[in-house]
Amino acid sequence: MDQAIKIQNTASDLHDVTIATTSGATVTFTTVPTINGDLSVTTGTLITGDITLASGKNLSVSDNATLSLTGTSMVTVSGTGTKTFGTTSTVDYSGGGAQAVTAEDYGNLNFSGSGSKTLPAVTINVAGNFTTSGSGGTSAATNPINITGDVSLSGGPAAFNAGSATITVGGSWNKAGANSFTQGTSTVIFKDSPDIEVISGASTTFYNLTIDGSTISLDKKIEVQNTFSLLNENLILNNFSLTLSNATGLSGGSSSSYVVTNGTGRFIRTIGGSGNYLFPIGSDAGYNPAAMTWSSSPGATQISSNFNSTPLINPTGLTSTIYGGSEPTPITQFLDNGYWDFTADVTPNVFDLTLVADAVNNMGANDSFHSIFRSPNTGASGWTDAGTSPVPSAFSTSTITLQMSGVTFMRFYGIGRSEEYILPIVLVDFDGSNVGNANVLNWTTATELNNDYFTIERSLDGKSYEEIGTVAGAGQSSTLLNYEYTDAQPYLGTNYYRLKQTDYNGAFDYSNVISIKVNGNFEMGYPYPNPVVNNVSMNILSANSGITYLRIFDMTGREMYAEKIAVNEGLQTFAIDMTNFASGMYISEIEIDGVSYRNTILK
Repeated sequence: MDQAIKIQNTASDLHDVTIATTSGATVTFTTVPTINGDLSVTTGTLITGDITLASGKNLSVSDNATLSLTGTSMVTVSGTGTKTFGTTSTVDYSGGGAQAVTAEDYGNLNFSGSGSKTLPAVTINVAGNFTTSGSGGTSAATNPINITGDVSLSGGPAAFNAGSATITVGGSWNKAGANSFTQGTSTVIFKDSPDIEVISGASTTFYNLTIDGSTISLDKKIEVQNTFSLLNENLILNNFSLTLSNATGLSGGSSSSYVVTNGTGRFIRTIGGSGNYLFPIGSDAGYNPAAMTWSSSPGATQISSNFNSTPLINPTGLTSTIYGGSEPTPITQFLDNGYWDFTADVTPNVFDLTLVADAVNNMGANDSFHSIFRSPNTGASGWTDAGTSPVPSAFSTSTITLQMSGVTFMRFYGIGRSEEYILPIVLVDFDGSNVGNANVLNWTTATELNNDYFTIERSLDGKSYEEIGTVAGAGQSSTLLNYEYTDAQPYLGTNYYRLKQTDYNGAFDYSNVISIKVNGNFEMGYPYPNPVVNNVSMNILSANSGITYLRIFDMTGREMYAEKIAVNEGLQTFAIDMTNFASGMYISEIEIDGVSYRNTILK
């Protein structure tokens, strides 16, 4: 059957009714028959008004078939009767009068026609796509609507009124009509799609928007009025902007879920009073967030942000006194991950700025070689210190976090680095060696200017340093001077050292980092008594003296005890008071040069 058929005679009751037509062909009940059996739409389209099946009889709409409802509601079943919809079937509420939408597990769900649609007060599940094209609109949704496929919204005002519902979408979003979506206080969640989904059509205003497992690509600008949540996967701006209108409305933001500013699109935040404001932005290559903090009123009410992954041109004639020292330090390079671009509705007050540079290929050798600079343009000239007192952290060969205080607002920000500092000394050499149980450090200066003293700093991991001693400087010198410092109790394993040189005026700079390894055999005996009631003891046999850490963890990995211990050459016994430990199993650990020595303790 490949044409439209209208069935008008209902003088006789019908029993089982099956609609099976060529795809695209329709059967229309112009007057509703009485059906005493099952109603099955296997292919094609059935257009019908209200139908009530006999008790215990079933409705089924097969994959790729369509049931178009022109009456007041869904086909009614009763008793043990069921309604079954194939995952690619379509139910179209197409009436010209008011219609009540029932809660079903639909395939595709369409709202068309001029009649209004009243949504149910229970969950609707849509295995396929959800489409509106009618002029009647819907009532405000109050309960969840779970849509596995795409959402396509067109038609009259409030063609879909989301009300206070949670709308979960597994596909793309297209809003064709300017007024076809009313956000209310709803939450739209883009969830668990393996593909890149698109928000397109007319600009959409969401109340709450959550990215949780679907990568979303913008083809139109969007606004989020209340809460924007980044939980899993990214939102890609392309050349369109996202505006967050609530100053406290950002939730989440991490390397696994951020805003990709890969074009001219911008992430725009409303800012209110004092506090910290995160801009969870980055490129296709990595997460490069920024955070601005005001201790009092920001002055501005909106900040627009973009991270551009194009490497900056290396600066010309840029120097900085931020690092300390007697002379300005030349800044020779910008990190090649890109730069940050900010605008504001009005110039904000001075703030603290934190930038995270990721996917960097030209990182400096030391975290303190880096600082933040600002410019009104992205050329080689015009760059100046962004603020004062840069504090580096989270440093590796490809990423660094820099926090800077007293920052004055300007359009562009980048992270610059120096190959080495202009020191108030000329350091010819800095090295060291292990001698017995000690590490001996030696360094030589060619000249010294206002050199007050050296601080020797030591680290177990090459990141966190501690001060272990000082050596007086010569003040002024133009001849070679040799210095020596002995670390009598180094860590067992690899020790990292650096020199901190301090001027008479308090300015300071750092040397390069050297490492010295303390070799030797090491054994840790089994804890006793075990089980333990109060004190547990353990024997340690070491071929060298040195310092290490003795730690105890519970079975969840939580550190319960930590002590820096001095290990002497030979056999030693260490006791730990476990009186206040809860009953259970614990792990004792000593780590030396990346090797963990562990035992189990039962309390």
